[in-house]
Amino acid sequence: MILVRGTGASPGARAGVADVPHAATLPEFRAGGRRERGLSRPARPTARLEPSLRAAYPRPVRRFLVHVAGLALASAAIAGGPPSSHAAACSVRYAVLYLDLDGTALDRHHEVRPATTAALAHYRACGGRVGIATGRNLWLVRRHLAAIGPDLPLVLRNGAAIRTPDGSAALEPGTPAMGSPDKARAIARVVRDLGLTLADVAAFGNGDNDVAMLREVGFGVAMGNCEPAACAVAALVVGDRDSDAIAEVVERRLIVPAASPE
Repeated sequence: MILVRGTGASPGARAGVADVPHAATLPEFRAGGRRERGLSRPARPTARLEPSLRAAYPRPVRRFLVHVAGLALASAAIAGGPPSSHAAACSVRYAVLYLDLDGTALDRHHEVRPATTAALAHYRACGGRVGIATGRNLWLVRRHLAAIGPDLPLVLRNGAAIRTPDGSAALEPGTPAMGSPDKARAIARVVRDLGLTLADVAAFGNGDNDVAMLREVGFGVAMGNCEPAACAVAALVVGDRDSDAIAEVVERRLIVPAASPE
């Protein structure tokens, strides 16, 4: 398990815990599997891009960045403080969080619960990175991007396809390079480019296609409506898809509040 510090945490503040780069300094993904140098997060994020960023990114990516910034602002409003207060006041136990959709992040009405959206925004503000790992294709995932706000590549069709967080471009690898589709292997490939391993990943799932993912990540969480095989390999089984179990786990088990001053 590796702990990622928020922007306001001082190096070495927690002895014995390894640091990795803050989410804002981790590499960004683009088409062809290449990476761009990460951009430092401003002290007080807003939902507008600096002119240099507007010039550096194409319009779809600019829209996505503004959307993610807006989610952080919404999360801060719920918590009663500016986005920078989260970054200074919290950290995360796992650098990366991937979520399945059907039967997991989506309730019986095929919607993401508002509490889940708020908790994911809080997790990102504390330094975590969020991704989607699903059996769905891109067309069926697009409508849920705003509610989840992924800032890591999308793992689609059970790992047979990987695309940029906004879905605008395909990333390597494809199925031929990976063998049969497998969410765990696709996620491993994504986080490897961040200098991480599956041990640094938390994941939520419920189905047979989530078994390898839940078994191999650092912290696998199965929903209460999970298939027997998924329930058996998960580190934790929680409430079903129609509860706020995801939000509760993210807030209580994945986000680390700042230590109280002595």
